[in-house]
Amino acid sequence: MGGGSVARRVTVAAAVLAVGAPAAALAAGAPVSARAQRALLGLSALPAGWSASPGGEADLSVAVGARQIAACTGVRPSAVAADPPRATTPEFDQAGGALAVDEEVQVYPSPAAARTAFGVMDSPRAPACAAAYLDAGVTSAAQGAYSATRLDLPVAGQRSCALLFSVSPTGHGAAATVDVDDVVIEDGPTVATLALTALGAPFPSTLATTLATAAARRIR
Repeated sequence: MGGGSVARRVTVAAAVLAVGAPAAALAAGAPVSARAQRALLGLSALPAGWSASPGGEADLSVAVGARQIAACTGVRPSAVAADPPRATTPEFDQAGGALAVDEEVQVYPSPAAARTAFGVMDSPRAPACAAAYLDAGVTSAAQGAYSATRLDLPVAGQRSCALLFSVSPTGHGAAATVDVDDVVIEDGPTVATLALTALGAPFPSTLATTLATAAARRIR
């Protein structure tokens, strides 16, 4: 999408924190699940004019903080150490590059394990914990400071929650503000995470709701 590495870095940071993937899993390559692959959204879920492109590689420095985020929110750090089979979409980009959508689906060993992982982002402390970690671990003075707030979207699946991550880059040639709506949906043993990225303006709430509803329907 337009906006370069800052936009992609925020997207990856928000998505990794949402699913709580440990660095070891990303480094080794988590097992790909056929069930998760079938549950992913396709390009047909997006409006006309969108296209698919390979997603960027995960920033391992972000994933290293998954346990710290869990501990900060009150979830047992060991709960994010599991490496459930997963699948990810390519990056879906709006024509013109102002919006992008990424999705990851994970299949946990049990509904209880999925619920525990979901609890990290559903915690009332999640916005403050995630923003503090991102500011301390993955930003530089030129990238600006992260903020994270709870996002009010209709419930999707058995349980869902959403956070809005924002960063306003500073310095010479700074890009527009980058917003990422992180929507996490849990249903049974499956957790779907949508990272909805927008440059310079909020991601459209109607489209966010439509995509969350579609994602929830596919993981049932």
